[in-house]
Amino acid sequence: FACIPSLCAQNEHLKHDYIWQMGYNYYGNLVQYEGMMFDFHYNLPRLRTEPRRSAFHSANAGLCDTEGRIAAYTNGCRLFNGQHELMLNGDSLPNQWIYDGYCSYYQTHVMRHANLLLPQPGHDSIVYHLNFGLTFDTTSPYIVYSDTLYQSVINLKAAGGRGEIVRKNEVALISDFLGNHLTACRHANGRDWWIVVNKWLTNQYYFLLLDPSGLKWHHSQRFGAASVRYGRSGQAVFSPKGDWYIASQNDLGVVVYRFDRCAGRFYGDPLVMPILEEPRDNGWNTPGVAVSANNRYLYVAFYLNCYQFDLEAPDILAS
Repeated sequence: FACIPSLCAQNEHLKHDYIWQMGYNYYGNLVQYEGMMFDFHYNLPRLRTEPRRSAFHSANAGLCDTEGRIAAYTNGCRLFNGQHELMLNGDSLPNQWIYDGYCSYYQTHVMRHANLLLPQPGHDSIVYHLNFGLTFDTTSPYIVYSDTLYQSVINLKAAGGRGEIVRKNEVALISDFLGNHLTACRHANGRDWWIVVNKWLTNQYYFLLLDPSGLKWHHSQRFGAASVRYGRSGQAVFSPKGDWYIASQNDLGVVVYRFDRCAGRFYGDPLVMPILEEPRDNGWNTPGVAVSANNRYLYVAFYLNCYQFDLEAPDILAS
């Protein structure tokens, strides 16, 4: 589940996303939605359960090793290893008021797509955890966005193999970010990672690069439509080949942009697909988005309906 749902591997021989975890805590005999995971080691994914003491209510990110075994995962509050043990220094991941408020009550970070775990290129045991902070809009207690992107560095082999966060909650970037839209894509060199974040209420995007020397700012770009106020409930993904960037936002729909993995830039004609369903629930009914394994079909999923679009069609919206 290395990348559910925000990470595209672009390397089919790697198995960083072979286990997708979900559900709540699992404490023994009572099995409802607890400790669930989808296992992609088979032709048809298998659903199984496994005891663990972490809940996935909203936030969810993780990483498997090159053999597809769970290496690390987080619910946005704490970081665990493949044996479902809390890593050394693995608690209190978000800023303190989120940890004291949301984590103590909900056992998970309130933002769904605001965490990433990425293996550092050139280092077999170093993983970067990226996550958004959280703040409320002054006009409404129901509108939240991020004002800080944090980075932590994990050594999977430290503490006798238990794993340890060796650098924690360091500020990577400060701005007003569109929450839930943190995503990453392989560089065209097949080694490094592009991390892409959208500045809230604008069409400005920030691009960071993770390479063997660490995480660094790279550039920014203005492109396409400006993000909307309620956009926190959507998500952003890359296609498996990394040539499409797709993001959903309520009150806007779905944006579809071409992406240059070498330069780390959007290009071509930006497409905004006004795919919205009723009832709108005051703008909170935002779809999930995904791209098929063959890189051709875009899926836009609401609560009850799922729509398919052909990314190779001359008119994607009409396909």
